[in-house]
Amino acid sequence: MKHTLAALMFVPALACAEFYSGNDLMNKINDSDTGIFIAMGYIAGVFDSGAGVNHCPPSHVTLGQVRDMVKQMLISYPQIRNFSADSLVMDLLKKTWPCRKGTAV
Repeated sequence: MKHTLAALMFVPALACAEFYSGNDLMNKINDSDTGIFIAMGYIAGVFDSGAGVNHCPPSHVTLGQVRDMVKQMLISYPQIRNFSADSLVMDLLKKTWPCRKGTAV
């Protein structure tokens, strides 16, 4: 019973994946205060959650590179910024580093 309750504690956190839109993420990326750190943590979380399943990046990729890619996408395609930030980042990563068939973890 305790294990079930402990597992259920994490369900609301999983349901919160769409708290940020692309607009929100862009604002945080451009923030010179604490917002940039929130954006970096958010991008890192999305990156880590899909690595080896959604996308298969090379081992030498840095968080700064991924942040720059996300920022460039949000600048280049303002018409998609209203979508959820996690799906935008995940789609970008999948298109950039698709997993070859049979290589996903």
